[in-house]
Amino acid sequence: MIEQKHLGKVKQGKFTPYNLQVYENAIRGLEGCDVEVLITKRKKPRSTVQNNYYMGVVIKYAADAAGYIDKKRMHKEMKDMFLDGGSTTELTTTEMMEYISKVRMWASEFLSCYIPDPNEAEWRDQ
Repeated sequence: MIEQKHLGKVKQGKFTPYNLQVYENAIRGLEGCDVEVLITKRKKPRSTVQNNYYMGVVIKYAADAAGYIDKKRMHKEMKDMFLDGGSTTELTTTEMMEYISKVRMWASEFLSCYIPDPNEAEWRDQ
């Protein structure tokens, strides 16, 4: 079974997909089939600012405290520990805040590492 997600906007009670051509091709490919349509309000994905803080401060501080040269290794270990290997790109802004909080608490407890809040650290250009 092939599942596709089509994002769009509802205006005046009508769904308008962001990529109309891809959406129409998908519908044509299902001609005569029974389908299931799920409609949900789209959640705001994690922000670029959150990601920059996470990689530029949280992961950097934790990697330094753990003695890792490669931040990617620390990032992978945190994802494995707190996201079961999932991706931060799939997180909403709220989920990303919760994830960052878990990583910061873990680093504090297990690495004795204080990771500054976003407003305490120089990181925006990293």
